[in-house]
Amino acid sequence: MKKLPPILLSVLTGLLLFAAWPVSPLTFLIFIAFIPLLWLERRGIRRKRFFAWVYLSMLIWNAATTWWIWNATAPGAIGAILANSLLMCIPWLGFHSVKRRLGDTAGYLSLIFFWLSFEYIHLQDWGLSWPWLTLGNSFSTRTSWVQWYEYTGTSGGSLWVMTVNVLLFRFLWKKFRGGQLNKPFAVYSGLALLLPFLLSILISSAEKTSSADQTTASLSLNNIVIVQPNIDPYEKLYTGSIEAQLHKLIRLSDSAIDSGTVLVVWPETALYSEKGFIEDQLKQDFFLNPLWDFLHRHPNINLLSGTGGRPHLQRTPQRLRTEDPRLRPVLRKL
Repeated sequence: MKKLPPILLSVLTGLLLFAAWPVSPLTFLIFIAFIPLLWLERRGIRRKRFFAWVYLSMLIWNAATTWWIWNATAPGAIGAILANSLLMCIPWLGFHSVKRRLGDTAGYLSLIFFWLSFEYIHLQDWGLSWPWLTLGNSFSTRTSWVQWYEYTGTSGGSLWVMTVNVLLFRFLWKKFRGGQLNKPFAVYSGLALLLPFLLSILISSAEKTSSADQTTASLSLNNIVIVQPNIDPYEKLYTGSIEAQLHKLIRLSDSAIDSGTVLVVWPETALYSEKGFIEDQLKQDFFLNPLWDFLHRHPNINLLSGTGGRPHLQRTPQRLRTEDPRLRPVLRKL
């Protein structure tokens, strides 16, 4: 890569990120996607030019993976893609500055820290929130790789991706520039890549063993009811009242469940409010009283629903119903 012009390295990072993104089968490319950009930075490129090449990479990634926003609104799609690509440059510019001032180790650690911080902020309830391209989401079609997400969430996947990219880059840079195999970085890269896989295998094995000991382990997808009220998402806010849509969801659910049903799945933003529900005060919202009545009538039912929510200042995660241990084998199949 040392002979490739900057524009090719920039484009290569954008294309690798796109190629690794769901539903592509080339998920493993996410572990090397940032290496061309890191190689470009290592050449000692000036800050302004580095920003331009980073922006090109992020623009390609955003445009190639989220072009479908155009179907909702063309100006909105252009604005979202341009703005999100710009925001993604901030961690890289911070990394560039720290590395120049404090050296390689501090620089590469700062890149991981800055990127994870950027994703965390992007997950919060602010005007430019756009978490679709959180790196941890790249494994959405490879759930067997990330069984530990139940402990870390997608941020754990983002940390995995950034760490492996940095370690592999440092190994390759020393290998191609120095001509010698750098054993420490080879070992670190291998461990960073493989240990999460092994952890997923252990978690899956432990859950299978636990499920085998439970009388409810025979649950299958037949115990799940998926409700789709056939409301045009672009007309959702104008197709009758929101209250009427909630009652329709409950009516359809009541007509489909039986004594063996364990899980009912509702669509994205099935629970909607113009102001957004405060996530840790759902039971205090009178609008949702029909929902609580529905769950009270069916005490064995667990509900999985999308909602337009917003966190409270003192945020406490809350589920509609405490997780049922019977759902683990079912959700793994989903």
